[in-house]
Amino acid sequence: MRQALLSLWGLRMKEPVKYVRDFAYNAMLQVGIPESLADYLNGRGPQTVGAKHYLEKKRQIITHYPKYMAYLEELRAKIEQA
Repeated sequence: MRQALLSLWGLRMKEPVKYVRDFAYNAMLQVGIPESLADYLNGRGPQTVGAKHYLEKKRQIITHYPKYMAYLEELRAKIEQA
């Protein structure tokens, strides 16, 4: 199903979508996004009570997500240069 949706959007994937999700999760952790927030952005359930009930996710996303976007922009530039 996911592969079909990606195909409709004009995207071709060599790897299954789950690997893209794993890559995104690991990249978020690599650039310093807290694990509980990376879990949330990846659609995973919260692992702790604090993450489930007390985390100010929207504020933290606004603070941390630009780090991940900058990483993706750098990666894209490297790929385009190759």
